[in-house]
Amino acid sequence: MPSISRIISTITGTTATVRPGEAAAGRDGIPTALKDTEKRQAAEFTDATGKPITVRYDGRDMPFGSVDRARLPAGSLEPMLRDMKDSRDAGNAVVVANNATLHTLTYCYGTHKPMEAWLTKVPADGKLSMNLIATPSTHAGSTEEECQKNFDTFAKTNVYNLEVVYPDGTRELKKFDVKGNSPPEFGSSKPSPTKQTASVSPEIVIDLAVWAGKGDIRIRGWADGSAGVGGYPEHRETVLHL
Repeated sequence: MPSISRIISTITGTTATVRPGEAAAGRDGIPTALKDTEKRQAAEFTDATGKPITVRYDGRDMPFGSVDRARLPAGSLEPMLRDMKDSRDAGNAVVVANNATLHTLTYCYGTHKPMEAWLTKVPADGKLSMNLIATPSTHAGSTEEECQKNFDTFAKTNVYNLEVVYPDGTRELKKFDVKGNSPPEFGSSKPSPTKQTASVSPEIVIDLAVWAGKGDIRIRGWADGSAGVGGYPEHRETVLHL
């Protein structure tokens, strides 16, 4: 049996050295599994003529076959944090790898499919370092003024949950406040003195040598009092394929 670090790249036809937890990538550096998944999603919502099929959802025609693809190299935490501070969404929870390149697919709203992710350029010691960035919801309220008022409150009082579900079913749960304190220092009974529109979780460390080849790791994030992961899995859960 070849070692786990030796695979055959189907896209290049060459032997590649891949560390545990690392996805096989083509010449462009994009994981082949990501591209295959993207093609399957498009094919499922494409008719016989090749025209994309839209699905009626929440009163809109939604392009369920389309996905957003992202490549986040190591060191992307600060740029992602800046971007997510301007998010005007229903509360997101996005993971970033600190010492590996993270490739993600995000599915259209209404598919109820969590994000999927693959790794390349993983650390030599196999210890993957990650953080989750969480944002307060801008959609809570019946008027624009009420939504803004609630958003301002959530940005000072939210307590977020970070849950990691491992392939064997074991779970790790951490709570943190809008300032990233874990255990939380601020909350509904003690609001933060300043507003935080994107918050960084404590560090997650995943031992790739332990979990590679044993299944997926699910990383979830949500605010106390929200609809949880099930209310918006498209942006609150990431399935990390190892």
